[in-house]
Amino acid sequence: MQKGQRRKAKLRLPNFGQVHSRLFDHRPFLNGEVRYFLHEFEEARGDREVENLFSILEETTDIHGDQAGRLISLCESQVPSIKARLDVAVSMCQQILEPDHCANKESCLEAKRAARKKEWELFMQDLSVKCASVDETFRIKEDELKTHYSEIEKKLIPTTASS
Repeated sequence: MQKGQRRKAKLRLPNFGQVHSRLFDHRPFLNGEVRYFLHEFEEARGDREVENLFSILEETTDIHGDQAGRLISLCESQVPSIKARLDVAVSMCQQILEPDHCANKESCLEAKRAARKKEWELFMQDLSVKCASVDETFRIKEDELKTHYSEIEKKLIPTTASS
């Protein structure tokens, strides 16, 4: 090669490097695309997160406003009956788990009979008190009706006598 051609070749080499970097170096393009993707992703996610937060706030407000009062009233109405049932279940479990606390079957049966007899007597006393209360209420109402009708009859008699 001659000198002139070598100089032209040397001048072309830097141009070749620029051409090579422009053709095969995609970093600036990729950096721009990555920035664009991140920007779009963050905006879309930010909107979605805000929507999720508003929906959660709406649900918690609904629960606090409506459901909490209803839950409290249900608990107040149901807890006593549940407690009573649990107490009965606990007492039954204790009776099952107790080893034969009555050494003698006859004395155990006698104790149970006495307990049933006492319970029956209490029931009968309660029943007689309730019957007496009903009888007294009936007697009072009967007296009220008698006086009411006697007053009506007294009012009718003078009007019929004067006619």
